[in-house]
This record gives sequence, C-alpha cells and structure tokens, in this order.
Amino acid sequence: MPYEMLSYVHLETELGAIVRYGGGNLELVKELVANGFPVVIERGAWTTPREGWMGHYGIIAGYDDEKQEVTIPDSYLGWIQMSYEDIEMYWAQFDDIYMVIFPYEREQEVHAILGQQMDDAYNKQYALDQVTARLYTTKGGRDLFLPGIAGGVRLWSKCKTFGGVPPNLTTGLLKSTKNFQRRNVPGV
Repeated sequence: MPYEMLSYVHLETELGAIVRYGGGNLELVKELVANGFPVVIERGAWTTPREGWMGHYGIIAGYDDEKQEVTIPDSYLGWIQMSYEDIEMYWAQFDDIYMVIFPYEREQEVHAILGQQMDDAYNKQYALDQVTARLYTTKGGRDLFLPGIAGGVRLWSKCKTFGGVPPNLTTGLLKSTKNFQRRNVPGV
C-alpha cells in the first residue's frame, strides 16, 4: 500500500516522500524523472497466463520520447520497457496513484513541479473527480475500477443513492480517515 511505503521512507531513510492519489500523468512523471526524482507508480500487470493479472508497483527510472517508452527496474520481471500507451492504461487501473521520493533539501523543487497537486484536499478531490469521470466516459470504465468483483456496479449505485461514493471506495486507496465518515449503505 502506498501509505506503508511512505511510512517506510519517512521512518527508515533520510529521504522525503509524498503520495498523490490522482493527478498523475505521464508528462508530470517525465518532468519529475528529468529532475532526478524517482516516481513509484501502482499499476496493473500481466505476468503469465497461469498467474494472470496483479497489482504491482514500479519505479519509473527513465523514459524515451523517441521510442515512446518508460524504463522500469521491475522487482518481478527485471528491467522492462513499457510503451507510454501501456503505462497509462495499467496505471489508470490504480487511479494514477504515485509516490515521489526526494532528498529533503530538494523538497521545494518537488512542490513546484507538483503545483496544485501538493495540496492534500485539492489532490483528493481531483482524484475523485478523475475516477468519477472515467467511470462514466471510459468504455468499460466501471469494469476497469471494479474488475472481477461481483456486484461492484450495484455497490456503486447504492452508494450514490445514499449520499455519495466514499473516496476510499472509488480509488481503493484513498486513506483520508480523518475526514471520512463511514456511511451505512443498507442492502449491500
């Protein structure tokens, strides 16, 4: 989970890190990487026909605009190149969640690159808006975010009926428990 990695960086290293729950895009990642900041993304990955799909983290270590690829030193698959199109598709399966790691003395550079996404409330609202838009505008959008979960669409509909979809349901990883009050959704 991103918050566990964030805690590890803060407690076990002399580096800083920030997790953003949306607003990630390839241009932003390229700008961060070009400035020397590793970016960890959560993405879907196909391994073998037997093992199938899984969620997986990857560090974007480089990119090549000419080849339209990113380079990832993958802990499972070794060094891999993924096309921009594939990385965007698989990253979207986890709502474009990312973590930036940086030396504390360069924190202001990261803040400048992230801009409005540095603001926690703005970032989470942006993420919710982004996910909601994908659910209704992407072909198979609901299936993209709730793959293999029977009744997922029914759950989404019931949440909407009872006052809105909790942010941690739509992205699966928004951990804003301070401001989130659990809603009782009967019949789900």
